[in-house]
Amino acid sequence: MEPAGQARVERRLAAILAADVAGYSRLIEADEEGTLRRLKVLRAEIIDPKIAHHKGRIVKTTGDGLLVEFASVVDALRCAAEVQAALAESNAPLPRDRRIQFRIGINVGDIVVEDGDIFGDGVNVAARLEGLAEPGGICISARVQEDATGRLDLAFEDMGEQALKNIARPVRVYRVRPEGPLSNPPRPESKSPLRPSGGRGRGPRSGRVRWAVPRTGTLAPLTRPSPPGRRGERVKSASFEPNFAGKPSERSSPDSPAQAGAAEPLPLPDKPSIAVLPFANISGDPEQEYFADGMVEEIITALSRIRWLFVIARNSSFTYKGQAVDVKQVGRELGVRYVLEGSVRKAGGRVRITAQLIDVLGGTHLWADRFDGSMEDVFELQDKVAVSVAGVIEPALQAAEMRRSAARPTTDLSAYDLYLRALAAFYPNTKDRIFEALGLLEQAIAIDRHYGPALAWAALCHPTLVRDGWAEEPGTSRCKAIDLARQALEVGENDPRILANAAVVLAHFGEDISAMIGLVDRALALNPSYARGWYVSGVLRAYASQPALAIEHVETSLRLSPRERIGTPLSVIGMAYFLRRQFDEAASKLLLSIQDDPGRPVSYRYLAACYAHMGRLDEARAIVARLRAITPQVMPNDPPLRNPEDRELFLSGVRLAAGDAT
Repeated sequence: MEPAGQARVERRLAAILAADVAGYSRLIEADEEGTLRRLKVLRAEIIDPKIAHHKGRIVKTTGDGLLVEFASVVDALRCAAEVQAALAESNAPLPRDRRIQFRIGINVGDIVVEDGDIFGDGVNVAARLEGLAEPGGICISARVQEDATGRLDLAFEDMGEQALKNIARPVRVYRVRPEGPLSNPPRPESKSPLRPSGGRGRGPRSGRVRWAVPRTGTLAPLTRPSPPGRRGERVKSASFEPNFAGKPSERSSPDSPAQAGAAEPLPLPDKPSIAVLPFANISGDPEQEYFADGMVEEIITALSRIRWLFVIARNSSFTYKGQAVDVKQVGRELGVRYVLEGSVRKAGGRVRITAQLIDVLGGTHLWADRFDGSMEDVFELQDKVAVSVAGVIEPALQAAEMRRSAARPTTDLSAYDLYLRALAAFYPNTKDRIFEALGLLEQAIAIDRHYGPALAWAALCHPTLVRDGWAEEPGTSRCKAIDLARQALEVGENDPRILANAAVVLAHFGEDISAMIGLVDRALALNPSYARGWYVSGVLRAYASQPALAIEHVETSLRLSPRERIGTPLSVIGMAYFLRRQFDEAASKLLLSIQDDPGRPVSYRYLAACYAHMGRLDEARAIVARLRAITPQVMPNDPPLRNPEDRELFLSGVRLAAGDAT
């Protein structure tokens, strides 16, 4: 019996769905009345009826979001899928900037119920999962995936373990992709409640259709299984409406003559898109198929950690296994711009893996390489190759996207295009190019003030302007940099690009170096093959007086991105050797850095300090003279080196090199 006056705490297991509108502030700013009116209609005609149909309870709503409780994981996930499909259909006729798209996160866990509201870790995780979802998308926890597998015609794309804000433990997250069915499977008359432990059940499966998500958010089928003797026959992707609840559109049936011929190409997503085809096993040993398939799975997983990249799930790309395919056809059918293909050859205890990256629209090969290793530890080899491939592909794709954006007419520039043009403007490092990049990024932010990567790179411009003596008002630039970096972190707390760039900006302006190293470590945990993350980690280790680790991390970034411009990385390696008092080695790296990036003042300062400490004063002063041609500021403003001995070593060297001229 409870003591008198003590309220009873009600606990129960539940599936929690959290949803909000992507880009709500932008929509409200553009058309407040119209957005609120359309949102009200969507709630009344689609969202609330779907929730009621699947026995959900709306716990609370906010201006742009809602929290819903379900007794069944299957009901929660089916409701989410149907809502997203119906919203995509409703949005299709509208201009992209007027579409109301929801992001949905679903978790299952123990909740506390109080006065009709719900609390607890299970609710918090659902809210964080919603933040990871793409507009029009669904993210779920591993527990939800386990309970739903086999019960719904959905594909689950593993995003790996994610560090969620204010959640102590990492959470394995899955992205939901619709897979079928052509008709809604019969629902069981009675449904078991949520199970407190995992366990899988498989219901009846109907004919299946594979789906991809095009730019509009519409879900379009790619293929359907063919009867015996008609393996792999394609159907037109426009033949069915995107309907999870689903029946074919009345415009044409799946067996109509209109289905004949080549599939219509799917629209490309808003971001760079890639499919990894099954690697060919050319070993002559059928038992090596498992290794080739496992290799591709690891590469898909590694690429999926690159948040700006749209990666086709394994289920779709493996439909081409064993077929001689035209990569242009693959691009059309999967709705991707890039395709990675390769082969695996095993001989004795050794294996050779080759891979090539193709722009299927232009028919050009962007990159090709091979990897050799030992079969003694298969899983270690798979991990190593996957990380290497992902690390090389990321900058190769980014370079291709920058070239593509540069060819766009200047009257047709989106925030993403402006961002890409800004990245291309950064190198080589000169005053004019930094200001050009900052201007482009400011235009991108004006279009989308929540564009995290643009905010982070804009922040990064200011330390360069201040450090190199190019800022008209250094104090104002410093404040802008800090503000932009913090805004970027608010909108992209799980984006490795944002974490790394914000960390180096804030570290430059005096934030706690250990905390900033923690941000970069988190970025690398999210994407271990992120070359720039390793570079930034090297910079911060140098600031923290850990030069050996700085060299190791920057060299790792160069191994992951061997085609990277070497000027900036070598400048950091040279700085690290300088801090180790290895002046000869430092000077050689800094000279190479200047050759590749002659407009970077910091390299001249460290090289001049090197020569001064080596007693080569004439060479030191010659370097200072070259520095003055770039910037009037010879002595650096407040270098970010945390160790006082490192600071004095650097500053005394520059003073000695500059002589009485300072």
